[in-house]
Amino acid sequence: SPVQNSPRMDEKAMYYCDSQPYGMYGGDWKGHVLPGTAFLIWGLHWLQGSLRRYYSNKPEEYRSLGYYGLSGSSPWPIEGVIKMVLTVIGGWLELTFQKENGYTRMICKPGTAREGHLNGKTVHNWQHFSAYPGFFISGIVDFVYHYTEMALPRDGEKVFLGLAFFNEGLIMLLHKKHDPLDVLLHQTLGYVMLATALSIWAEVVWPQSFTATLCRVGTVMGQGLVLWITATLIRGSYLIAWDQVYKQDQIPAQYAAVLIVQGILGLQCLFAVLAAISSLQVRERPPERGT
Repeated sequence: SPVQNSPRMDEKAMYYCDSQPYGMYGGDWKGHVLPGTAFLIWGLHWLQGSLRRYYSNKPEEYRSLGYYGLSGSSPWPIEGVIKMVLTVIGGWLELTFQKENGYTRMICKPGTAREGHLNGKTVHNWQHFSAYPGFFISGIVDFVYHYTEMALPRDGEKVFLGLAFFNEGLIMLLHKKHDPLDVLLHQTLGYVMLATALSIWAEVVWPQSFTATLCRVGTVMGQGLVLWITATLIRGSYLIAWDQVYKQDQIPAQYAAVLIVQGILGLQCLFAVLAAISSLQVRERPPERGT
């Protein structure tokens, strides 16, 4: 068959219906920069909300929230609105503006080189799309917990938020292909996403733990960092420095790991500066009598 006789079938992991393989990356620059920026902003929003909440009370009275407002108090669930709106837009773009009919052609049509086989591009798009619904559901749960008068399990909105990150992390780990650089980036993203889920669930178990909150903030900003690094590599993928030499050269993947670690160190410095600024803004309380 045309598929079996294709000289490229052992070199790539996924193919179009005409048997042409994907390039080094399965996405484009915008497709990584936009969600990367969203995760960075989301993390900064959580950071300011949690810091304000932590320093506005006695540390022992701190209790984390599933979503934050600009005041750090119990907010109107604007995060729920944003999650629902952005997931609908992102999912629609993922399935609509793609080659080969986006989501409608799951099987390659007659006359193509991969006739009767699954369409690699369509499967690829549905993998991406599968990461969105969990956040839409999380947004709905935010509203339910904010407005309902029913007795609901405490911190249930955090449980569903953690499930959303767990779902996208699982998709990302299963999404990796054969290239060393592709494997590194997808595995790193998957691990960081799963770490975000675990951090959120840790807040469910230990809601007074500010450390768990900082882990949630750091890991979601780490997602944004890795997505931005991936976008940078996509834009510079034409450079010979990133050539993996028939998918065997591990050096580009090793250098990408250096960039990721350096970015994490930068996030740590940012956290330290913001925490110091927040603590300086807190007025000292007069000591209680007898102390």
